[in-house]
Amino acid sequence: MFKKSRALKLDIERSSTYIGYKLLWVINLFLEGKKFPQGSLSSDKWRYYVYDIVRFITNEKFIGWFLEFDCQTFF
Repeated sequence: MFKKSRALKLDIERSSTYIGYKLLWVINLFLEGKKFPQGSLSSDKWRYYVYDIVRFITNEKFIGWFLEFDCQTFF
């Protein structure tokens, strides 16, 4: 029973949907100035992270992937 539930959990955590929403969650944490998985970013690091995130999410490949992944959340 334990092996089946662990295998199911691993399958879920490896799914593209799980990884996609986890990526969005981590991006949201960084934009709020929080570290992953806990703590706060310094103001200098926060500025760098915001710049990198904006550059990343405005990348043509990311926009294409995200529109396919969850277009409602994108807009």
